[in-house]
Amino acid sequence: MQDELIQTAKLAVVGQTMTTLAHEINQPLNALSMYLFTAGRAIEQGQSGQARNTLTKAEGLINRIDAIIRSLRQFSRRAELETPLYPVELRQTFAAAWELLAMRHQSRQGALSLPTDTVWVSGDEVRIQQVLVNVLANALDACPHDAAIAVTWQTQEDALEVYIADNGPGWPVALLPSLLKPFTTSKDVGLGIGLSISVSLMAQMKGDLRLASTLTRNACVVLQFSVTDVDDVE
Repeated sequence: MQDELIQTAKLAVVGQTMTTLAHEINQPLNALSMYLFTAGRAIEQGQSGQARNTLTKAEGLINRIDAIIRSLRQFSRRAELETPLYPVELRQTFAAAWELLAMRHQSRQGALSLPTDTVWVSGDEVRIQQVLVNVLANALDACPHDAAIAVTWQTQEDALEVYIADNGPGWPVALLPSLLKPFTTSKDVGLGIGLSISVSLMAQMKGDLRLASTLTRNACVVLQFSVTDVDDVE
Protein backbone atom coordinates (compact mmCIF):
# COMPACT_ATOMS: atom_id res chain seq x y z
CA MET A 1 0.00 0.00 0.00
CA GLN A 2 2.80 2.40 0.92
CA ASP A 3 4.56 1.61 -2.37
CA GLU A 4 1.38 2.41 -4.31
CA LEU A 5 0.97 5.74 -2.49
CA ILE A 6 4.55 6.67 -3.34
CA GLN A 7 4.06 5.85 -7.01
CA THR A 8 0.74 7.74 -7.11
CA ALA A 9 2.37 10.83 -5.63
CA LYS A 10 5.23 10.61 -8.13
CA LEU A 11 2.89 10.30 -11.11
CA ALA A 12 0.89 13.28 -9.83
CA VAL A 13 4.06 15.37 -9.97
CA VAL A 14 4.78 14.03 -13.46
CA GLY A 15 1.29 15.06 -14.57
CA GLN A 16 1.76 18.56 -13.17
CA THR A 17 5.11 18.76 -14.94
CA MET A 18 3.94 17.79 -18.43
CA THR A 19 2.74 21.28 -19.44
CA THR A 20 6.00 22.80 -18.33
CA LEU A 21 7.94 19.98 -19.94
CA ALA A 22 6.32 20.70 -23.31
CA HIS A 23 7.20 24.39 -22.92
CA GLU A 24 10.72 23.67 -21.69
CA ILE A 25 11.41 21.40 -24.67
CA ASN A 26 9.61 23.56 -27.23
CA GLN A 27 11.79 26.59 -26.50
CA PRO A 28 15.13 24.87 -27.15
CA LEU A 29 13.65 23.03 -30.16
CA ASN A 30 12.71 26.34 -31.77
CA ALA A 31 16.17 27.71 -31.04
CA LEU A 32 17.74 24.48 -32.30
CA SER A 33 15.93 24.84 -35.62
CA MET A 34 17.24 28.39 -35.97
CA TYR A 35 20.79 27.34 -35.07
CA LEU A 36 20.78 24.55 -37.66
CA PHE A 37 19.46 26.93 -40.31
CA THR A 38 22.15 29.48 -39.43
CA ALA A 39 24.87 26.82 -39.46
CA GLY A 40 23.70 25.62 -42.88
CA ARG A 41 23.87 29.13 -44.28
CA ALA A 42 27.32 29.63 -42.77
CA ILE A 43 28.58 26.43 -44.40
CA GLU A 44 27.17 27.53 -47.78
CA GLN A 45 29.04 30.81 -47.43
CA GLY A 46 32.27 29.13 -46.40
CA GLN A 47 32.15 30.52 -42.86
CA SER A 48 33.29 27.35 -41.11
CA GLY A 49 34.17 29.12 -37.85
CA GLN A 50 30.67 30.55 -37.45
CA ALA A 51 29.17 27.18 -38.39
CA ARG A 52 31.19 25.42 -35.67
CA ASN A 53 30.18 27.99 -33.04
CA THR A 54 26.52 27.68 -33.99
CA LEU A 55 26.63 23.88 -33.93
CA THR A 56 28.25 23.99 -30.50
CA LYS A 57 25.28 26.05 -29.26
CA ALA A 58 22.92 23.55 -30.89
CA GLU A 59 24.69 20.69 -29.11
CA GLY A 60 24.17 22.49 -25.79
CA LEU A 61 20.42 22.70 -26.46
CA ILE A 62 20.27 19.01 -27.37
CA ASN A 63 22.02 18.16 -24.10
CA ARG A 64 19.49 20.29 -22.19
CA ILE A 65 16.54 18.51 -23.80
CA ASP A 66 18.16 15.16 -23.02
CA ALA A 67 18.70 16.17 -19.38
CA ILE A 68 15.04 17.21 -19.00
CA ILE A 69 13.74 13.93 -20.42
CA ARG A 70 16.18 11.79 -18.45
CA SER A 71 15.23 13.55 -15.20
CA LEU A 72 11.55 12.85 -15.80
CA ARG A 73 12.14 9.21 -16.74
CA GLN A 74 14.35 8.66 -13.70
CA PHE A 75 11.78 10.25 -11.41
CA SER A 76 8.91 8.16 -12.85
CA ARG A 77 10.62 4.86 -12.12
CA ARG A 78 9.13 2.73 -9.39
CA ALA A 79 11.65 2.29 -6.58
CA GLU A 80 12.03 -1.37 -5.66
CA LEU A 81 11.79 -2.07 -1.93
CA GLU A 82 14.82 -4.37 -2.06
CA THR A 83 16.99 -1.97 -4.04
CA PRO A 84 20.44 -1.88 -2.41
CA LEU A 85 21.85 1.41 -1.21
CA TYR A 86 24.73 2.94 -3.10
CA PRO A 87 26.65 6.26 -3.22
CA VAL A 88 24.53 9.18 -4.48
CA GLU A 89 25.92 12.64 -5.23
CA LEU A 90 23.57 14.98 -3.41
CA ARG A 91 24.11 18.31 -5.18
CA GLN A 92 23.34 16.82 -8.59
CA THR A 93 20.23 15.11 -7.22
CA PHE A 94 18.99 18.43 -5.81
CA ALA A 95 19.49 20.03 -9.23
CA ALA A 96 17.50 17.27 -10.94
CA ALA A 97 14.63 17.61 -8.45
CA TRP A 98 14.59 21.40 -8.94
CA GLU A 99 14.42 20.91 -12.70
CA LEU A 100 11.31 18.77 -12.30
CA LEU A 101 9.65 21.60 -10.36
CA ALA A 102 10.38 24.25 -13.00
CA MET A 103 6.71 25.15 -13.45
CA ARG A 104 6.32 25.93 -9.75
CA HIS A 105 9.52 27.82 -9.09
CA GLN A 106 9.48 29.86 -12.32
CA SER A 107 5.97 31.15 -11.66
CA ARG A 108 7.00 32.14 -8.14
CA GLN A 109 10.40 33.50 -9.20
CA GLY A 110 11.82 30.86 -6.91
CA ALA A 111 15.51 30.54 -6.17
CA LEU A 112 17.40 27.56 -4.79
CA SER A 113 20.81 28.01 -3.22
CA LEU A 114 23.05 24.97 -2.77
CA PRO A 115 26.42 24.45 -1.11
CA THR A 116 29.32 24.38 -3.53
CA ASP A 117 31.01 21.29 -2.11
CA THR A 118 30.34 17.81 -3.44
CA VAL A 119 29.00 15.26 -0.97
CA TRP A 120 28.11 11.60 -1.40
CA VAL A 121 25.52 9.86 0.74
CA SER A 122 24.34 6.29 1.05
CA GLY A 123 20.91 5.89 -0.52
CA ASP A 124 18.92 5.29 -3.68
CA GLU A 125 18.76 8.11 -6.24
CA VAL A 126 15.11 7.49 -7.12
CA ARG A 127 14.04 7.63 -3.46
CA ILE A 128 16.20 10.66 -2.66
CA GLN A 129 14.86 12.56 -5.65
CA GLN A 130 11.29 11.78 -4.58
CA VAL A 131 12.01 13.11 -1.09
CA LEU A 132 13.60 16.28 -2.46
CA VAL A 133 10.72 16.92 -4.88
CA ASN A 134 8.22 16.56 -2.02
CA VAL A 135 10.14 18.86 0.32
CA LEU A 136 10.98 21.49 -2.30
CA ALA A 137 7.39 21.50 -3.63
CA ASN A 138 6.08 22.12 -0.11
CA ALA A 139 8.53 24.97 0.35
CA LEU A 140 7.51 26.57 -2.94
CA ASP A 141 3.81 26.22 -2.14
CA ALA A 142 4.41 27.96 1.20
CA CYS A 143 6.00 30.99 -0.50
CA PRO A 144 3.56 32.69 -2.92
CA HIS A 145 6.18 35.05 -4.40
CA ASP A 146 9.97 35.34 -4.48
CA ALA A 147 10.44 31.94 -2.88
CA ALA A 148 13.97 31.55 -1.54
CA ILE A 149 15.05 28.07 -0.51
CA ALA A 150 18.44 27.71 1.14
CA VAL A 151 20.10 24.32 1.42
CA THR A 152 23.01 23.76 3.77
CA TRP A 153 24.62 20.61 5.10
CA GLN A 154 27.11 19.55 7.69
CA THR A 155 28.71 16.30 8.76
CA GLN A 156 27.86 14.90 12.19
CA GLU A 157 30.24 11.98 12.83
CA ASP A 158 29.24 9.35 10.23
CA ALA A 159 26.05 11.17 9.15
CA LEU A 160 25.28 14.14 6.93
CA GLU A 161 22.53 16.51 8.05
CA VAL A 162 20.86 18.47 5.25
CA TYR A 163 18.86 21.60 6.13
CA ILE A 164 16.26 22.81 3.62
CA ALA A 165 14.87 26.17 4.78
CA ASP A 166 12.41 28.49 3.04
CA ASN A 167 11.39 32.10 3.56
CA GLY A 168 7.73 31.27 4.09
CA PRO A 169 5.47 31.66 7.14
CA GLY A 170 6.60 28.48 8.91
CA TRP A 171 4.66 25.36 9.85
CA PRO A 172 0.96 25.78 10.72
CA VAL A 173 0.94 25.52 14.53
CA ALA A 174 -2.37 23.64 14.60
CA LEU A 175 -0.98 20.94 12.31
CA LEU A 176 2.43 20.49 13.95
CA PRO A 177 1.53 17.32 15.91
CA SER A 178 0.37 15.54 12.75
CA LEU A 179 2.36 17.06 9.88
CA LEU A 180 4.38 13.89 9.33
CA LYS A 181 1.27 11.70 9.29
CA PRO A 182 -0.60 10.82 6.07
CA PHE A 183 -3.45 13.01 4.80
CA THR A 184 -2.40 16.07 6.80
CA THR A 185 -2.23 19.26 4.74
CA SER A 186 -2.84 22.99 4.97
CA LYS A 187 -3.28 23.25 1.18
CA ASP A 188 -6.57 23.69 -0.63
CA VAL A 189 -5.53 21.01 -3.12
CA GLY A 190 -3.60 17.83 -2.37
CA LEU A 191 -3.75 14.62 -0.37
CA GLY A 192 -1.21 15.62 2.26
CA ILE A 193 0.89 12.48 1.86
CA GLY A 194 4.16 14.04 0.67
CA LEU A 195 5.92 14.43 4.02
CA SER A 196 4.72 11.10 5.40
CA ILE A 197 5.94 9.34 2.26
CA SER A 198 9.25 11.15 2.58
CA VAL A 199 9.63 9.93 6.17
CA SER A 200 9.08 6.36 4.96
CA LEU A 201 11.52 6.74 2.07
CA MET A 202 14.22 8.14 4.37
CA ALA A 203 13.69 5.24 6.79
CA GLN A 204 14.10 2.76 3.91
CA MET A 205 17.53 4.32 3.31
CA LYS A 206 18.42 4.16 7.02
CA GLY A 207 18.01 7.92 7.20
CA ASP A 208 15.70 10.33 8.99
CA LEU A 209 13.47 13.33 8.35
CA ARG A 210 12.43 15.86 10.96
CA LEU A 211 10.97 19.35 11.06
CA ALA A 212 12.44 22.55 12.44
CA SER A 213 11.53 26.24 12.38
CA THR A 214 10.90 29.24 14.57
CA LEU A 215 7.21 28.19 14.37
CA THR A 216 6.26 31.67 13.16
CA ARG A 217 8.25 31.67 9.91
CA ASN A 218 11.03 30.00 7.91
CA ALA A 219 10.07 26.34 7.92
CA CYS A 220 13.00 23.95 7.74
CA VAL A 221 13.17 20.26 6.92
CA VAL A 222 16.18 18.33 8.17
CA LEU A 223 17.25 15.20 6.30
CA GLN A 224 19.84 12.85 7.75
CA PHE A 225 21.83 10.48 5.54
CA SER A 226 24.67 8.09 6.16
CA VAL A 227 27.87 9.48 4.68
CA THR A 228 29.65 7.49 1.98
CA ASP A 229 33.41 7.79 1.62
CA VAL A 230 34.28 9.22 -1.78
CA ASP A 231 36.80 6.37 -2.16
CA ASP A 232 33.82 3.99 -2.30
CA VAL A 233 32.52 5.70 -5.43
CA GLU A 234 33.53 3.90 -8.59
